[in-house]
Amino acid sequence: DERLFSKIYNRTLIDLLYDDLDFSEFNFLNSEFHKLCNFGYGNFKGRTARHCVRVSNFSEKLAIAAKVDDEELKTVVLGGWIHDIGKAYLPEDLFLNNKKLTEEEYDLIKTHSLIGYEILEGNGFKNFKYPIESVVLQHHMANDETTLSERGRNRSYPNRDINSSLLTPSLIVSIADSLEAMYANRAFRQINTNSLDYMVGELERNSGTQFESNLAKLAIE
Repeated sequence: DERLFSKIYNRTLIDLLYDDLDFSEFNFLNSEFHKLCNFGYGNFKGRTARHCVRVSNFSEKLAIAAKVDDEELKTVVLGGWIHDIGKAYLPEDLFLNNKKLTEEEYDLIKTHSLIGYEILEGNGFKNFKYPIESVVLQHHMANDETTLSERGRNRSYPNRDINSSLLTPSLIVSIADSLEAMYANRAFRQINTNSLDYMVGELERNSGTQFESNLAKLAIE
């Protein structure tokens, strides 16, 4: 239920960031997440919001295992909740069809990270204490683009300066996002991806390239 997710999100914001958010920032983040709760229609309504909740939960567990500091943990949890806010600004039908995406559709979906980043940056979060806008921008960027195959490079977006480094919270949310997508076993996939063996295999195959190796190892453990 989208109202329940919105209430849980409110509680998360209050518990995590009571001393860090002013009223306008709180209302803005809550409004953006509420858009995700209402995104889609029929049985698909709220699917993106549910995905974000699970990614945040997975991310928090991995961050604790990685023994990140308090600031990074807050960035991970909140960044996980809102990492896909850019999708609410794209056509709903892109995410509702249980079929393989065309190249054009996939290219359009890949803009959601930059859209979400620009939304946060344009609403006062560029210099926010917790760099959640970077998590939104970087959560599909590969850990090491120099070692990726052509297929892997196509899955790493948006483009970045090869010398720029990714934040630890971004690397954590990246793994959690991929695991949740496999666990959800999207209908258009040709293989069953929600088995434990498959997910572990993907982490092992992409450790050091798409995923940061130490975090991938922790996720497997």
